[in-house]
Amino acid sequence: MSIRKIIAAAVACTAAAVSVLNMSVSAYDPGNYPLGTLDPSESEIRPEITVDMIELTPEEAEAAPLQTININVSGADEKYAAFGFHVVYDERLIAQTDSAGNYAAAGEAAADMEFRTTVSADNTVFVTAASTGNKGKDGTIVSMSFMLPSGVKAGDIFDVGIEYRRAKKVTDCFIDYNDSEAGRLMEAWAFTEGVKDGGIKIVEKHSVPARTPGDANCDTEVNMADAVLIMQALSNPDTYGLGKSEGITDRGWQNADVVGGGDGVTNLDAQEIQSFKLGLVDKLE
Repeated sequence: MSIRKIIAAAVACTAAAVSVLNMSVSAYDPGNYPLGTLDPSESEIRPEITVDMIELTPEEAEAAPLQTININVSGADEKYAAFGFHVVYDERLIAQTDSAGNYAAAGEAAADMEFRTTVSADNTVFVTAASTGNKGKDGTIVSMSFMLPSGVKAGDIFDVGIEYRRAKKVTDCFIDYNDSEAGRLMEAWAFTEGVKDGGIKIVEKHSVPARTPGDANCDTEVNMADAVLIMQALSNPDTYGLGKSEGITDRGWQNADVVGGGDGVTNLDAQEIQSFKLGLVDKLE
């Protein structure tokens, strides 16, 4: 089945979105989302559409100027049947195409949807996808690759964002299969509250993440694996010590020190993490 038929079967909103592919984006007038009588705060489904923000040092940007930026959805797993919106990027970036000439690719969260994209001369890529049923998932829905210019320096920011655009006969959308009231509220929330823009930021050095007491292996969780890594690092430093390929990192070492007020990492720290996981300790410091 063609994308046009699938979208027409889904809802009128996406049927309109597909017709955009045969129009110049200059026919659009960027504007705010038309709420009408809709109150996004009443939506029970509150998706976030987030564009990656990548931080690179000038040296990293020089070594790897080609960067992939993902657009991700959360809070709407199997709640939407179609989306269509405009990705607007800094004019200094060069959007890359695949072998078929596509400027964007569907992510795994849109793998069960028909996907199309087009580009205009004003640094804008229109992406749209639809499915027969609410097959859109949480995760990456769109991926795009950009080439950075040479000579970037700390402080440079290359914005990549999402714009809602509409015209008399076509409109961007994020809707469910039945075009229900809940789906319209979901769309209103997505475009008025849920969009988080991103891009590429050039920094002098990477910011140090906040310390997470107990998270020795830096996987964002505190569990028995952290206690095990501490004991391994202490008993077999040649394999699991600081700076080793399988060893604990500097940040992990700082996270591991939860006993003694900064007196260094010992087996007592591993025991404290175990006690915490068993509920014998209220919190780690």
